[in-house]
Amino acid sequence: MTEPRSETGPHLHVVALNDDFATSTTFLSRETGDAAPDLTALARALDLPGLDSRQLELFPVADLGDMRLSDYIANAFAPKGPISADTRARLNAIEGQIALLLDPAIPTGAAPRSGPRARLIASLPLEPGDHTADLPRADLTPQPAPEDAEPVVARFNANRATYWRDHAWLAAIAMALGMAVLWVMGNPHVWTGAIGGLFAVAVRAFYLASDEATAEWVLTETALKGPGGRHVRLADIDKLRTLGSAVQIVTRTGDKHLLKYVADRPAVVARIERAMAGGR
Repeated sequence: MTEPRSETGPHLHVVALNDDFATSTTFLSRETGDAAPDLTALARALDLPGLDSRQLELFPVADLGDMRLSDYIANAFAPKGPISADTRARLNAIEGQIALLLDPAIPTGAAPRSGPRARLIASLPLEPGDHTADLPRADLTPQPAPEDAEPVVARFNANRATYWRDHAWLAAIAMALGMAVLWVMGNPHVWTGAIGGLFAVAVRAFYLASDEATAEWVLTETALKGPGGRHVRLADIDKLRTLGSAVQIVTRTGDKHLLKYVADRPAVVARIERAMAGGR
């Protein structure tokens, strides 16, 4: 679902990219002399051959630092009317790389749409005018990560023992379910369900261990930063609660984040709450 789109007038199309295209381009970078990047891979991902690099921006959301994507768009472009709360929430939930395409960037008769490598988040109507002439109103020069800009208050690491314990429980449940399904089906080899359940969980556990069992969240005086470019401002946190072996963070816009495989969940919650209250 996108922002209601009028039949006339310019639009800004916001596309979340599922792949890392290993390149960035903004109106500011081009004004300062950077060469236009090769957008062949991006055009293929969007199924839009012939993209005009002069009419689009491509960059990781993390480059905005503490600025929200919705605020950047409101400042750098000229949306026609206020951006709805629902659209703001969807924009601010984007992680990884994004593409911001003005209508002139897109070949005549084509339109951006969601696909395996990209998701169309919104098509925002803009006030008439030459938008590229006004950009950028916000400096998109990569900013230092929050933990580099202010002292680190605490680090929360996934606990390997908790990770393997959780997967042991998952394996036991999967084995029981596998056998139960085969028993209901009347299969005489019920025991094979246990093997299948154990194998499925074991493959998942070993495949994800290098990422999930070593994940780290960094707490500063104003924000929490996690793996995959996740960034949550303390002022935006609405709820903190434990969920199994994880600590769940719920923001005021409804976004949810999990600090997984935490050994001492109450201590992590208390530490974050203390930082939210202004205590170190």
